[in-house]
Amino acid sequence: MKDVHMLADLGQVRALADPLRLRILEAFRDKCMTTKQVATLLEENPTKLYHHVELLERAGLIRLIKTRRNRGTVERYYRSVAVEFIVDRGLLEMSQGPAKATGGYESLFLGGLEATLVEARKSVSAKLIRPVKENRNALMFRHRFSGTEAEIGRLMNKVKGWIEECQNEGPGQGDAQYSLAIAFYPVKLGGTASGSRSPRSKATVRPIRRE
Repeated sequence: MKDVHMLADLGQVRALADPLRLRILEAFRDKCMTTKQVATLLEENPTKLYHHVELLERAGLIRLIKTRRNRGTVERYYRSVAVEFIVDRGLLEMSQGPAKATGGYESLFLGGLEATLVEARKSVSAKLIRPVKENRNALMFRHRFSGTEAEIGRLMNKVKGWIEECQNEGPGQGDAQYSLAIAFYPVKLGGTASGSRSPRSKATVRPIRRE
């Protein structure tokens, strides 16, 4: 499995824009599994996942690792092609027109947030998240700020560095699993945008890392 995979076309971007497919891809990134095993992990009906797994394979985001016969059926084991996926911003600004192309990245961004929300709701429902008075085990922070393009760029690089530090942490020995989701984006304040396009030439999409 590669460390980084560059998304080759908008079809791959759209494949990752669906929240359920993003969660499936995260599962296949952690280890080689069958669709049924992923369904059990995500607490989803297996029949609901087969179409999504087929689409991810067709898009080149997962690949078949091995097959095994089990009680008259053939089990197919898949694995993600990479740990993280990078979207070249130029891909989203092709001749198809900015509105249509940028919409692909918008769907990808919102899909990641929706996948986080689905996972968080399940954690709350399962009472995995403890309140503050019971020694909380989860954090949620939201803040708006402003600055020059240079200042925002430096701050974004700090956030990116911290993300890379988290990704470099090896798998732990315990049974506890946690997820991390970070969103950093421009907003409108007082009717004007707080910033223009990020100076970086690429946008990165990183599956939530479970430790």
